Amino acid sequence: MEAMNSADVAFLHFESKDTPMHIGCVFLLEKPKTNKISFFQAFKDTIIPRLESEPLFRRKLAHIPYNLFYPVWIQTDIDCNKHIHHVHLPSPGTQKQLEDCIAELHSTLLDRHFPLWEINVIEGLETEEICVYFKIHHALLDGSSALQLSEAMLDHNPAIQISSKDKISPQSEYPNKLSLLWFALKHTISQYKKNFLQLPKNFLHFLSDLRKNNNDSLFQLFATSSNKKLVVPKTAFNKAITYERTFATVSLPLDSIQSLAKEYNVFINDVLLTICSGAVRHYLSNLGELPKETLITGVPISLSKSTMMHYSNRTTMGLMSLASDIGNPFIRLQMIHDAMNSMKKNFIKNKYKLDSAIDVPLWLLCLLTILIEKTKFIDLLPSKANLIISNLPGPQEPVYLAGCKILSCFPITIVINEFGLNITMITYFNSINIGITAAKNSISDASIVAAEITASFEELCKGLEQSS
Repeated sequence: MEAMNSADVAFLHFESKDTPMHIGCVFLLEKPKTNKISFFQAFKDTIIPRLESEPLFRRKLAHIPYNLFYPVWIQTDIDCNKHIHHVHLPSPGTQKQLEDCIAELHSTLLDRHFPLWEINVIEGLETEEICVYFKIHHALLDGSSALQLSEAMLDHNPAIQISSKDKISPQSEYPNKLSLLWFALKHTISQYKKNFLQLPKNFLHFLSDLRKNNNDSLFQLFATSSNKKLVVPKTAFNKAITYERTFATVSLPLDSIQSLAKEYNVFINDVLLTICSGAVRHYLSNLGELPKETLITGVPISLSKSTMMHYSNRTTMGLMSLASDIGNPFIRLQMIHDAMNSMKKNFIKNKYKLDSAIDVPLWLLCLLTILIEKTKFIDLLPSKANLIISNLPGPQEPVYLAGCKILSCFPITIVINEFGLNITMITYFNSINIGITAAKNSISDASIVAAEITASFEELCKGLEQSS
């Protein structure tokens, strides 16, 4: 059995028909070079031994009797053929048809009676490329570890390699109620003991904060460069959402992003945030709904060491201004650079508050879930941010799947009530690959935002050319 933390459990308890809590990745592969065997069969022959040798894909949800404690993961046997599906796009197989197909697949819940992952191999593209859409529940892992996992499942050359790892034998039987209760009780006691032992050190940090008049709450720690309290305007993204999703992709050349960062003495992430800020600014402006106040974005921050492999959720959320009230993109870039630096400093200074966080009681998570599902009170609450933007590092060299070169990979993620738009980026080889996930009742067509991202990027490049 394996324990869950509060974040893992929250992704389970806040999941509903309207808010599926799985993340995923969309791989576009070059056309297979041989027709001796179907790609779908070649894919299964390659990937199934790897899936069967990885314990994560055998994790199944087990609830503690009477919901006294957090649920746990148990190891179970799997039939990969029930998790891997074959999809054919209707003719002509355009990119828009592919994105709409993925959006529809992403809007459906994973079956909790089985391990919480699924793979769809999608064929029928007019380019004859192959798409592999992989989704896995967010309760199992966060975005950075999901990317690490996907890299472990890929090859660095086109030769098809069968996994040499031994197939893992699942536990012989489902654990009984007593063993589940005993495991959960021991884990809960150890967690509270750990938090208790940290109290003296954290109390000293708290006194230091009081002396410096630092009374910010956790969500207010991540302020702009001026350290003013963030005021979040309401937009079409910030409301209760429905189950329908819209998804779009766009790729930007990495070398051009690097040139912009070097020219203006900022980081690559600052440039990407500025591009996203300009895109959302133009999108809302075209609708006549651009607020006078700046938009605020949530930025996921990993709490894990880069070398540490983990399969759980170890992230927190920072908040920062997108300077969307500024029309000049280069002034906006500098303001975003300053805001990001301020957020990082505040995160380092207040990290002890995250380290001392206590697991939220299960009864409180259940109560919050009922309130969200049965009422519309979410629309009455002040927003913490307008959207989520994140950036993940990916493979720096081309990688292969089932003998085919991966041309690009795009993240697809969750949107929830009050956060109906999520823009996530992966750096792969020589490109920044961007996936836009949105609730359809917030944004009718994510491809419009994708087009605005391209326009915002070109605006920055044009300015750079003129300055040169």
